[in-house]
Amino acid sequence: MNTPPRSILATLGTLAAMCLLLIVLANCSRQSGEPAIYTGRIYSAEQVRELCGWAFLGKATYAEVNRDWLPWYYAQFRSEIAAGAYGVVKWQPDAACTFFASRFASGSQLRFFAQNWNTGLATHGIAVGKRWYTQVGGKTAHALIQAITQNGLEFFEPQTGQFVTLAGTELTATQLSEFD
Repeated sequence: MNTPPRSILATLGTLAAMCLLLIVLANCSRQSGEPAIYTGRIYSAEQVRELCGWAFLGKATYAEVNRDWLPWYYAQFRSEIAAGAYGVVKWQPDAACTFFASRFASGSQLRFFAQNWNTGLATHGIAVGKRWYTQVGGKTAHALIQAITQNGLEFFEPQTGQFVTLAGTELTATQLSEFD
């Protein structure tokens, strides 16, 4: 029985992976009606920490996200989760908040990366991240999106698509603050 050499199989596997990556990135390109994802302002890691307090930062700089883009992306995000590999067919606002926050933040980073590929932009990340905190009254922990927009640090609920305000005690009860 003749089998192709491993090098040919490895090459075919690499080509298949590259094709899949191109398909994913093509779906992230700016769509008709999509607001600009960022405002043009770039923040250093130190500036991000000044705005949000302590945080785990994966990059040295971040682009300020356009506030209007977050609700627009929420509609896309919800469609992707319902129609995509996740198969969420019934939306439940009380579902696993960490899943929604993680997926929303990573999807935001992927779209920013794909839209700015090879543009020479001075940053590789958008100021969209996750925040886990204890809710008022000592309820369970909750995860949502934190974003640096034209209005400063804002919080966005990836399960409902609404901007939210955290109480002072919720801000001080942060368990995780991260920008990928």
